[in-house]
Amino acid sequence: GIYLGRPLLKMRRQECIDFLASRGRDFRLDSSNSDVNYTRNYIRRIILPVIEDKFPGVVERIEKTRHRWAMDDQQLQRHARE
Repeated sequence: GIYLGRPLLKMRRQECIDFLASRGRDFRLDSSNSDVNYTRNYIRRIILPVIEDKFPGVVERIEKTRHRWAMDDQQLQRHARE
């Protein structure tokens, strides 16, 4: 019964940094985000940049596909409840 809102999930890191800078605000780095021993960080920092270099725009297309699948899942869940 808990709703977790993540309003900045769709923003790229640099977009957030630029937004804060435009308003004279600093940003804060979480040191755990640079530790590539965590799978999510390894994917973000090592794997995705290589794929993006080879296939420009692929990260954005992956995110759009993820969003579509999430919407489809919500509809399927709703239909299953009905």
